[in-house]
Amino acid sequence: MNERETEMENDRPDYEELKAFIKEEIAKELNIPVEEVEDDVNFANLGITSIQGIQLSEALSTKLGREITGIDFFEYPSVNELAAFAIKAPEY
Repeated sequence: MNERETEMENDRPDYEELKAFIKEEIAKELNIPVEEVEDDVNFANLGITSIQGIQLSEALSTKLGREITGIDFFEYPSVNELAAFAIKAPEY
C-alpha cells in the first residue's frame, strides 16, 4: 500500500463511526433523538421516505467520498446493513 492509500484508509470511518453518522443523519432528518434510531430497524419503519433516503444517501456519499445511492439506502434498509455495505463501497 502506498502512502496515499494508507492516508485514505486512515481517513475512512470504521463500522461503528459509520453507524453513528447514519443514526445522527436519520435523527436530524426525522427530528427525533438519536437514541430512538435503532440499529436493526427498517428505515421505512422509522418513517424514512424515498426522498429522505436519497438525501441521506447523498450525505453518506459526501462523508465517505464514494457513491451511495438512494437505491442502496433501500436495498440495505437498516443502520447495520447500510453501514456494512457502505464500508465496502468503492471510492469515486
